[in-house]
Amino acid sequence: MCIRDRVFSTGMTAFNEANYHLSLSKFDTVSNLCQLTFSPVIPQAEELRSQSALMLFAQESIEAAKYEDAINAYTSLINLYPQSEKNKAASNQLPLIHHQWANELSGEKSFAEADKQYMILLDQYGESSEAATAMKEIVDMYLEWAKTLRQMGEYEQAITKYYTIQKDYDTSIPTAELQDELANTYVEWADALSAEGDYSTAYEKYELVVRRYTSSAIAESAYEKSAANMFTWGEQLYSKEEYGEAAKTLEKLRNFYPNSDAKESTDQILPDVMLKYANQLGDRDDFINQATIIQKMIEYYPDSELTLQARSSISPALVKWGNLLIKEGRYLLAMEKFLLAQQEAQNNDILEG
Repeated sequence: MCIRDRVFSTGMTAFNEANYHLSLSKFDTVSNLCQLTFSPVIPQAEELRSQSALMLFAQESIEAAKYEDAINAYTSLINLYPQSEKNKAASNQLPLIHHQWANELSGEKSFAEADKQYMILLDQYGESSEAATAMKEIVDMYLEWAKTLRQMGEYEQAITKYYTIQKDYDTSIPTAELQDELANTYVEWADALSAEGDYSTAYEKYELVVRRYTSSAIAESAYEKSAANMFTWGEQLYSKEEYGEAAKTLEKLRNFYPNSDAKESTDQILPDVMLKYANQLGDRDDFINQATIIQKMIEYYPDSELTLQARSSISPALVKWGNLLIKEGRYLLAMEKFLLAQQEAQNNDILEG
């Protein structure tokens, strides 16, 4: 066997054993030995040299954590040499690389980039063992991602991550645990909104927890926080003399949160809010809403001195309401208002007496 053949054989052995440093060197030598001849071994040696170079570059890129370079090298080998015996080895390496890359990115908290690699792994190599292993890791990453977003105050994005787990990976985490995380995030979001003075939106988030996540560990706390948020909201509206909105807000608190700590405080100021609102309505000749508010005061706080003050205005308001109904041809309803007006007038006489 001539020197060329011995070198070529050594290169093939190294190539088959994935010793690409050695195979690349030997195929280089073969090409140099035969460069002045027309030997048929030259094209084969050059092709194997190219494959060795791609495989070696891919290996070194993985060791240097240059995963994109490794993927490009393996993909190039597969595309350029579809009949190569190294195709299978290159193809098997691709899901491993995407998986390793995703895990490293996740550990660095580069969650969006990690998610991209995990999705490539699932979409393109869904039948691989790497994809099966990655499922639990993806859930862990989403949980950590959501936690990080919550710490940054990005509550809506955090909730999106939890919903992704719920929708796509619902068997990977206990339902109760995921529900608790969602409820906690909504409460944190509501707390931040309330602290910023956005009481309306905060109420929506608290209410969602109270109504939807009734079994969560934080549901009871959310109930109290929602009521406290509404009370602060109502108080601020009251201080701005926005009595209509204040009455609406505090009445909702009274009716929807009857067992809350804020209910007692609400009962202390709501009669005054309602009286002031009724007086405003009377000044605007809005006797329908005025009568309605006073009737609610009688229902909610029949023994309040403020209710007694308000009752003196209800009979005239009911009479005006009845007159309007007559003009509209609604005689039975008008009669009802007149009878209520008469009854209230008699009650006022008795109370004043």
